[in-house]
Amino acid sequence: MNFKNAIILLLYSFALFQGFRGETCDPKPMITRHEGKKECVYLDTKGIKTIGIGYNMQKKEAPGVFASIGADYNKFINGPVTKWNVPCNCSSVPCLTEGQIEELLDISLKTAIAEAQKVIPTFASLCCPVQNVMVDMSFTFGGPVFAQFTTFSKLVVRQYWKAAGDDLTVSLWCKQATARCMEDANIVRSGCSCSQPYPQSCDSRASACCASNTQETCCKGTLTFKSKTFDEQLCCPHPKATCCEHDRCCPQDSVCCPAPPAVPTYCCPVDYPVCRDGECYRARDGHMIKGKPVAQGFVSP
Repeated sequence: MNFKNAIILLLYSFALFQGFRGETCDPKPMITRHEGKKECVYLDTKGIKTIGIGYNMQKKEAPGVFASIGADYNKFINGPVTKWNVPCNCSSVPCLTEGQIEELLDISLKTAIAEAQKVIPTFASLCCPVQNVMVDMSFTFGGPVFAQFTTFSKLVVRQYWKAAGDDLTVSLWCKQATARCMEDANIVRSGCSCSQPYPQSCDSRASACCASNTQETCCKGTLTFKSKTFDEQLCCPHPKATCCEHDRCCPQDSVCCPAPPAVPTYCCPVDYPVCRDGECYRARDGHMIKGKPVAQGFVSP
């Protein structure tokens, strides 16, 4: 490796380190395990010429990248292709050195990290396991396609960890690359510890995080992704709220109306707990006394 390439590698390594919160946030082992490693050119599952650790040789910047690591791009791209399950015969096909493979990975990771940061605004605050998944997905899809996981990214930012993982499991990716996708989904389901602006953990596993208990209440509910419904922890925007069925909630000291199993549509004060025709009542001396509903519109957590 010449001095120029050594400096480039050092800068990429520094960028990788800076991109994560700590030394343990290293996506390399995960990506290497998922992609595999091959020193000669092979075709990936989409028929794209690939080399090293999942490096797409058909990207427009590939010739320049190969030049930066001291490899002849034309010799590789125009040379023979080796099947993935066949060892590289480096005496008859062009091969990269171990150092060049690492350089390619560092260059790819620098791009993947930058693209993940664009898709996930809270990337820097994520714990290492979840952060590594974001890079793994960015590495796999590229930024523009990763950005199409809009529901998933919103749930990650919202710290609805289990819901984000559940959403990922019903994606097309989990049908195409089941093992990789499900591993990533389960890591996201496990999530990170809750942090501002959602410091309240909804259960011992922190499957979802809400604002402080002076602002929000955790409620059990459901979310549906692509016609599949999952049990989730959701956040009601009322402190000490009453959690209702059908993913609804009422303010503190109120009851859900109408009563189960009906779908609630309004809230009554606890001292007027009888729900009838959109109104609230309480019994006194054999009479029904009418009260005022706490909320006509309903809040879904």
